[in-house]
Amino acid sequence: MRDVLVRDPLPDVDVDRALDATRRVVEAVLGLLVEPMGRAHGEDWTIRDRTGAVRGVVRVDRWADRAERLSRTDRPGHTPLADQTPWAGSSSEALPVATVAIRCRVDGSGRSLTGPHQLQATLHEVGHALNHVLLGGRTTLVTGLDYLPVERLDLMSMWFDKWALHPGFLRAVLTDPGADSVARVIWSRCIEFRRTLPTRVVVAAVDHALHRSTSGTFAETWTALDHRFGIAQLAAEEDVLEHLAWPMPLANPGGEFSMLWAYAATSTTFAPFLDHDYDHDHPDHADGIFSSSVDPTAPSVPVDPVAAFAFHRTREDHSR
Repeated sequence: MRDVLVRDPLPDVDVDRALDATRRVVEAVLGLLVEPMGRAHGEDWTIRDRTGAVRGVVRVDRWADRAERLSRTDRPGHTPLADQTPWAGSSSEALPVATVAIRCRVDGSGRSLTGPHQLQATLHEVGHALNHVLLGGRTTLVTGLDYLPVERLDLMSMWFDKWALHPGFLRAVLTDPGADSVARVIWSRCIEFRRTLPTRVVVAAVDHALHRSTSGTFAETWTALDHRFGIAQLAAEEDVLEHLAWPMPLANPGGEFSMLWAYAATSTTFAPFLDHDYDHDHPDHADGIFSSSVDPTAPSVPVDPVAAFAFHRTREDHSR
């Protein structure tokens, strides 16, 4: 894949157009009002619901050079979450705030540009940010996503990042919006996801088995799962062990399970939106889709594990 893209690079993404298209999705699909306000190195989005009430703020930071990124503690694509009251005396209730960071570069004409991979990462984090803002029943001492069970943590984020596979959305944000360019972007993203999904399945199974058991070693867990499912055919034992030893999996046990659940769930819930343009007004569609993401008391919906593979295979076939 790397050799193919070096010979024939993918088109760039115009960051201004990408943020505008993302705001349109938020308004058209979720029925929210987004009020952007520009600032140095980014913009702030005040999020209002259908009654006009402010639900929170999404801060979008642009990291346009390496020195600026090194001066920050947040990593690109990460979504720091907080609850804060933005002005003294305005309210005793904390206002949820989330920050999304975009790695980009500035060309000779002053345009901020990024790539399709970073576009998908940014859309993913916008989903997390909105999930944090929209969650109800919060207290000031607990951030929004902490209210959700592990299988629901990535439902909104995974749904949002699939807009990076939507032809109409890509036509609106790519510097080359031609049919061939759009098809190549979709093809490359689907190939990458399909290549990594089997490994993610194995990591999720091992992660889940390890953390729900009160005894047993990694080697014993691996052997038991391999006897039952043949996981050694899908991933190398040493690769999975190395991955689970990284700081993020150690700090977030069950994270791979959450991602896998969301892969499958959103592959089903996003499919109807492929039949409409990205800014088509259909808030009724999304009301039911995100009910379990914004209401911690709602039940989790069972998923079809095969849906993630089928979705990306279908998108790949359509891009040819």
